[in-house]
This record gives sequence, C-alpha cells and structure tokens, in this order.
Amino acid sequence: MSCVLNLPGQPPIYYTAVYASNLSSERVDLWADLLNLHDTLDFEVKNRIIDSDFNQIIYPNEQSNPGSTTPDSLMYQLQDCFLQLGVFDLRYLGPYHSWTNNQPENPTAKKLDRLLINSNIISTFPHCLATFLPLSLISDHSPCFLDLAYQLPKAGTKPYKFQNYLTKHPSFAQV
Repeated sequence: MSCVLNLPGQPPIYYTAVYASNLSSERVDLWADLLNLHDTLDFEVKNRIIDSDFNQIIYPNEQSNPGSTTPDSLMYQLQDCFLQLGVFDLRYLGPYHSWTNNQPENPTAKKLDRLLINSNIISTFPHCLATFLPLSLISDHSPCFLDLAYQLPKAGTKPYKFQNYLTKHPSFAQV
C-alpha cells in the first residue's frame, strides 16, 4: 500500500507499507514491484519512507542465533533491492530484533521489520527517528512509531578547545 503524506510547509512524503510473504519466491516478486514503483514515480528525487515487515533478514547477525546462518542469495537480493531503491534503515530506539516466534522452548528472534528512508528524508527532517516498542504477547512483531520532529539530545558538556596562543608562552615546552 502506498500513499502521499502532506504536512503543512513540507514537501510531500511518499509512504509505502509492505507486508512481504513468508514464501521467498513471492518476496522476490515484491522486490521487483518495489523497484518498478521506484522507477515509475521517480522516487530518487522525492521524500521516501518504506515501513515494512520484509520477512527476511539482510545479515546473519539479525537473528538471535547468528552462528546458524550464513549469508545467502535471499539476503543479497534484498540488500541489492535496498541499494537500488536508495533506502536505508532510519536510526531507531528500541529492541534490535523486531520479531519473535513466541516459543519459550525454542526461542528465535529476528530483525524482520524496518523503517527505511532515502537521503531526501534526512535532508527534510534531519532529526527524524523510529521507535520500536518492546515485543509483547499481543503480536509477534514490535510496533514501530515514526517521529519526524525528534530532537537529538544535546551533549552535557562543551567540547574541549585548545588555544594555540598558549604554545607561544615561554614556559609551555617545560610542562
């Protein structure tokens, strides 16, 4: 599902919500559809957000037992799709893994859900942030909230400044 978000005083945001199939063959078709939509609507120069359950990790360490997985063609296909779309994960707060199988005897957790943006979003909304809520018994996925106006925390102290004129003092080298 795709839509245009119009915020007062801002350029439009082209938002796509994705729920990818559990079947890898159908996911590959979805990657092609996303690329066709990207080319057709010229998303290269527009504000773009993709909020998704891709049902696919892109790196082995995106699951709770990374030693059991090696990079495979499905990971590479999705990485390549992101690269061609010019999108990347928005900085976020919350749990790293966004999905669990809810099986206490054989638990598995993975990062299947993402909030992807292009560089135009960062230019327009430099403080935007995604927040993934903790996993719960209500769903096997973490809900995700987008804040386009998040204010980054300010550092508690001022940066150290060295005054070069001190090097000209006669006793400087003695210290």
